[in-house]
Amino acid sequence: MTNSVTFSFCISSRGRTTQIQRLLQSIINIGPIMRDNYEVVCVDQNPFSTLKPVVTHYARFVPSLVYVARPQDRGLSCGRNVGLQYTRGTWVVFIDDDAEITDTYARSLMVFQGYSGRPLLLLGRTVDEGGHSTAKNWPTHPGLVTPRSVWQYSGFPMVHRAALTMIGDFDERLGIGTYFGGDEDSDYLLRAVEHGVSVLYTPSVEFLHRPEIPTGDKVIGMARGRGALLRKYRGTAFETALRQALFSYRTNLRIKRAIQHLAGVREKATQKTLILRGITEGYMEWGKRYG
Repeated sequence: MTNSVTFSFCISSRGRTTQIQRLLQSIINIGPIMRDNYEVVCVDQNPFSTLKPVVTHYARFVPSLVYVARPQDRGLSCGRNVGLQYTRGTWVVFIDDDAEITDTYARSLMVFQGYSGRPLLLLGRTVDEGGHSTAKNWPTHPGLVTPRSVWQYSGFPMVHRAALTMIGDFDERLGIGTYFGGDEDSDYLLRAVEHGVSVLYTPSVEFLHRPEIPTGDKVIGMARGRGALLRKYRGTAFETALRQALFSYRTNLRIKRAIQHLAGVREKATQKTLILRGITEGYMEWGKRYG
């Protein structure tokens, strides 16, 4: 495939319209910084091509916007794999449909525009409108991601074309929209490390992400993905590091749950119970289905 653009934004969406509008508008806003050397690929998994009018409207304002209707598909991983087939960029940015691009992100990524070193995957962090970290306590310093630290990072991988061919597709058994509704990104990072791709986290690369209160079903589904990931890598060189990381994660959850019970914060304590349950379910069910 001949590259004619530097950056390809790959979006897969189901069940969201307002958020997609905000995301596309944010990409348009940073367009001048990217010097119009970018494209957008939007995979619509909604029935009845729900997003087509939205994408048609915004297509007038970007250099290239490709719309792909795939109502028969389910799952973020599947949507990303479909979208990837339509990308042309040297860099592919897999961004969630409820996030937004910031000026800070665009300026930071421009540093890597002419990158020609070894295959590279970049990770940034999510921030709120005030620029404060959201979702987790992101590390404050840049560094290479290892199997032991993989769960400290997640979301929005930015992948050089050379690395894409080495890593392969996202595992469509994992991720939002599937029974194992999380950790598709963590799996992708592990496979990148396995194939010799440098996975670099840099906190200066920021995405705007407005936190939502997840439903119980979503919480337990995402946790199943974490348990499934441990089972998937059982017997591999990554198993020990993942077990150690998951042990620390579960221990912290139990401590926080106890504190929240004592403090009367029942909703948050219940959420942690669902996560612990989901991890076990995911581990056991992955074994039943895939060995």
